[in-house]
Amino acid sequence: MRDNKGHFLIGDDTNVTHGMRHTRIYRTWSHLVERCNNSKCERYKNYGARGIRCEWSSFDEFAKDMYGSYLEHVESFGERNTTIDRVDNDGNYSKSNCRWATPAKQRRNKTNNRWIIFNGERRILSEWAEIYGLNVKVLFSRIKIGWDIEKALTAKLRVR
Repeated sequence: MRDNKGHFLIGDDTNVTHGMRHTRIYRTWSHLVERCNNSKCERYKNYGARGIRCEWSSFDEFAKDMYGSYLEHVESFGERNTTIDRVDNDGNYSKSNCRWATPAKQRRNKTNNRWIIFNGERRILSEWAEIYGLNVKVLFSRIKIGWDIEKALTAKLRVR
């Protein structure tokens, strides 16, 4: 059943078909279950093999917890810019650990991000590069060759 805006209504009756199988939110749930449970899934090594689980036992449970916030995020950022993100990267997929985020925000929550503390602020390398107008690769190279953080962030680029 749909509301007056055309959004699907999620009810408590588990015998009712939700009619959302071909929607983006259903595919999101289906894919996260796959990467947590299917050892043949290419992305399993980064999820299920690390012990990350989906705590929703059905799509209806997932939709009941996440559909309202999904619609709000889609309204603000569009469907293509709405992805599921775990707040704690080592935590499970659950209502308390999931949020909707843009792909850009989600990229900032990866396990392989390099965190840097500068002037008491902790940010990832790409954020510092953005703040100081540097190319990420330039900043990374400076740090890799041993520059201290302040010099790496503030030194002017050489013009050839």
